[in-house]
Amino acid sequence: MNFIKRLLRTLYNALDYRLRNLIAFQRGKAALGREQAELLEPDLPEEKKLRIRARQRALHEEFPLNGSLGRGSAELQRKKYYYLDLLETAFRRCNISLPDPMWAADIGPSHWFYVQALWSILAWWERDHPRQVHLHGYETDPYRIYRDFYSRIDHARAHMNGLEGVEYHPSAYSQQPVRFDWIGQFFPFVFLADHLKWGLPRNQFAPMKLMADIWASLKPSGTWLILNQGEAEFNEQERLLAELEISPLETFPFESPFYTYQHLTRVTVLRKPEDG
Repeated sequence: MNFIKRLLRTLYNALDYRLRNLIAFQRGKAALGREQAELLEPDLPEEKKLRIRARQRALHEEFPLNGSLGRGSAELQRKKYYYLDLLETAFRRCNISLPDPMWAADIGPSHWFYVQALWSILAWWERDHPRQVHLHGYETDPYRIYRDFYSRIDHARAHMNGLEGVEYHPSAYSQQPVRFDWIGQFFPFVFLADHLKWGLPRNQFAPMKLMADIWASLKPSGTWLILNQGEAEFNEQERLLAELEISPLETFPFESPFYTYQHLTRVTVLRKPEDG
């Protein structure tokens, strides 16, 4: 029965994905609402509210942020701060160094709701003035339509609004040798079942090839950051990296006062050797 279900899902995804990309539905920038800041702390104990406020102040002091982090639903705002909290923690733990100007890629950003947080840390990390950032997002399924009848790319463009040097590419990632100083992969699919569940065609499931392309695309001393949900995904990610003979610089579990995913986030940071 599982085989039949997977076969039907594979056939459906192939047709549905082809139609989405053939139509390439777009309406322009999606409208992002705004909710009250108090909703960032829904029914929390006072001690946790104080933690959230203190961490929020610290992040704002370190990374000048525009008003875009306060746009969208309360849950979306909490997720944006979650990403900024996570990125700052990873950069600090691994002593990340970024050049100026720098080239960065984010692979599989979906509707890129966190792009303002990502751009801010890339631009302002260990700086008193922003470095020049060239940030490229590569999304293989950009025309999926959401409940508000805007597509994924419409939402991404709304979240990108006002940022310089940022591009959203409606296409799968392909190797770009020795181009990027930093590459992010946030919750990539490492299991076929998850890949199919999210509506992607079977022939696009090639995590080993994608990882090899990412590694080849990093400059010497470049950084690759991967997020996984739960132990099973993390263990499979580590197994695939080992097959490619790529050793992590550091791995660690991450929790944040801003948001909690169903499964614990595991962070993997890799650094390309200087000799390539």
